[in-house]
Amino acid sequence: MGEKSEQKKQFILECAKKVFTEKGYKDVTMKDIVEACGISRGGLYLYYGSTKEIFMDILNREMQETDDIFSDSISEET
Repeated sequence: MGEKSEQKKQFILECAKKVFTEKGYKDVTMKDIVEACGISRGGLYLYYGSTKEIFMDILNREMQETDDIFSDSISEET
C-alpha cells in the first residue's frame, strides 16, 4: 500500500475512533464514519468492508503501539 493510501487509512481510523468513542461500538454505522471523515461511501469501502473491520484495525494498531512502547522501555532498561 502506498504512503498516500496509508495516510488516508490512518485518517479514517482517527475519525472512526472518535465516532466509536462518542456512540459506542454497537451504534456506529459506516454512514457515521463516512460523515465524520467527509469522504464518499465508496471511498470508505475501498479501505474497509465493515465497522467491525475498522474497529479491529484500531484495536490492532493500539496494541502494536503499546507493544512498541513496552519493548522500547525494556530495551532501555537492559
